[in-house]
Amino acid sequence: MVQVRFDDFLDHDILSTQVGVYMAIFNDEIQVHTAQLYGGFRIDEETQTAAERYAKRALALDPAVAPAHAALGGLAFMTGHPKSAYVHLQQAVSLGTDDPNDLSMYLMAAGMLGQTSTSRPLVERLIQTDPLNSVAHVCCSLQDYFEGRYEAALSSVRVALRLDPVSVYNRCMGVYLMAVNGRLDEARVLVDDWLTDTPDHLFARDMCSFVYAFEGRRAEYSSYVAGLLADEQLRSAARSDALGVLWKAEAFAVLGETGEALEWLEHGVELGLINYPFLAEKDRFLDGLRGDPRFQRLMERVKKEWEEFEV
Repeated sequence: MVQVRFDDFLDHDILSTQVGVYMAIFNDEIQVHTAQLYGGFRIDEETQTAAERYAKRALALDPAVAPAHAALGGLAFMTGHPKSAYVHLQQAVSLGTDDPNDLSMYLMAAGMLGQTSTSRPLVERLIQTDPLNSVAHVCCSLQDYFEGRYEAALSSVRVALRLDPVSVYNRCMGVYLMAVNGRLDEARVLVDDWLTDTPDHLFARDMCSFVYAFEGRRAEYSSYVAGLLADEQLRSAARSDALGVLWKAEAFAVLGETGEALEWLEHGVELGLINYPFLAEKDRFLDGLRGDPRFQRLMERVKKEWEEFEV
């Protein structure tokens, strides 16, 4: 029996009578591959390439396919291109996507770029229309976080964890916000439970290391990051994740490692981390860097790029 793979049809001509069938196939494949990437289960180049090919093929059939724009936006964000991500995700939003996962990725891109004013109405609508969906509350948490309201962000993520305690999104934001709000015991319990469930999960190990930093365990944190950077695939993933890059800058700043913190922060700016109000004033964990001339020069660049992007 010959097995037919969907990939075999990607480069073939599609008759007008077949568009609906193939669009359904492409959308299903987009969802499968992006779910593997977003969940941290497969971060390899093959999975990224497959998701991108299906999304582009869908857009070739119909440029107004919201899931395809959302997929390309999510992939752009994960590969270190928040500006391109924002453009695609904004297109998906304008086309009426109501997928909470798409909106959460849009919020991350908007937060990186300092465009939270555009996302606040979407968060409010999502909470009103789907209050039992944990992703809606994670979106609310992200909105508050990027606007410097850490306690409110933690309150929202607690709701998300009650609704879905094993979600990767919820666990990441939960561990982070518990740690930065001084609830280290809670953060440690949450990350330890996660590691018990999936000990090899990249995000679980990454968040465990983050707790190390806030516990003041400099050696453990530095050792973890060094091991991460020694692996080519993990290094690429770590240095492409703009939010993860920011959190590493914060962790090194908390540990008093100014040079390392600034290197990660500078890399984040190269990726598109240009939320000037947040970086210059609201991120409390960068306070120790603000008197450094290197940080001040970096903020001059960030302010310029942020203002130009807004225009």
